[in-house]
Amino acid sequence: DGQPLRLENLEELLSREKVREDIMPEVIKLVTAKVRPVANVFGVPSYRRRMAGVLVKQGLKEVAAS
Repeated sequence: DGQPLRLENLEELLSREKVREDIMPEVIKLVTAKVRPVANVFGVPSYRRRMAGVLVKQGLKEVAAS
């Protein structure tokens, strides 16, 4: 539906843990479990779900590096 999605489980994890490489699998799991992408010309839902995890991981790495 294109609406922002609040990932409270992820917020809770990141409120108690620093962004580190070893927590990234859990971060990706939390993200991909919650997003519900739709199919369109830009990709099937499974691909878009994986990409959501990749983009969140990249964003968190950038935040941690700054």
